[in-house]
Amino acid sequence: MANRKANENSSYEKGKSGNVAGRPPLPDSIKHVKQLGRVAMMTAMYEVIAMKSSDVEFLADNPNEASGRVLMASVMKKGIELGCVTRAQFFMNYLYGKPIDIDPTQDSDDDVKLEAITKAIEVVPSEVLHKLLREHMNVVKKNNEAGVS
Repeated sequence: MANRKANENSSYEKGKSGNVAGRPPLPDSIKHVKQLGRVAMMTAMYEVIAMKSSDVEFLADNPNEASGRVLMASVMKKGIELGCVTRAQFFMNYLYGKPIDIDPTQDSDDDVKLEAITKAIEVVPSEVLHKLLREHMNVVKKNNEAGVS
């Protein structure tokens, strides 16, 4: 792209915003509609994640369902067919936010570690968390018996 010369007759000054007041705020009615849509999509995601794969398949192919639910089910159905966890990760990242990538063995701010661990625990089903904790306690017990610290 060719460099343009500044128009000397322009009323705009270089480095100055032409919209000092910024973007006007959305009306409350539009904010409300956007919030309802967000809630509906999150509800559809929760429903699809909790479904059996046969129910996901039925929902994805059902022309009488709401388009958002069909979309979520279609994404999950394709993920099941391909064995692709990335599609499930998309849902989880949207619902809970992308996980914080930390290495608990490295020195860092303890508050950051604690926040990441707390956030992870909040989204892990309790039976999975209990299983992980039992496995961890078994490893610690075996290490203690073997004299490994």
